[in-house]
Amino acid sequence: ALFENKALPPTIRFWNRENSGALRDGHWKLYVSGAKNELYDLKADPQEMKNLSRQYPERVTEMRKIYDSMLKETRADSPYPQPVIESRKRKKARRETE
Repeated sequence: ALFENKALPPTIRFWNRENSGALRDGHWKLYVSGAKNELYDLKADPQEMKNLSRQYPERVTEMRKIYDSMLKETRADSPYPQPVIESRKRKKARRETE
């Protein structure tokens, strides 16, 4: 596609680390932290200064479903059992309260 001057197909990018992560779909980025969602239009706002989650609740819902699905799929494929991940979260929470 690159050498034939054709557009690349759209790609969804996903990343997660413990209790937070993000999903990028075109120029939209959904940032997730626990139950909190933030939506950014990276084309209009590349510095991610304006959270658009209240203006576009349908997009947030749609992207959150994709995020949750991808998270579930990656956790299923993880070489680490979920109790290890949960144990890390508990240890981190204890350190933050000390």
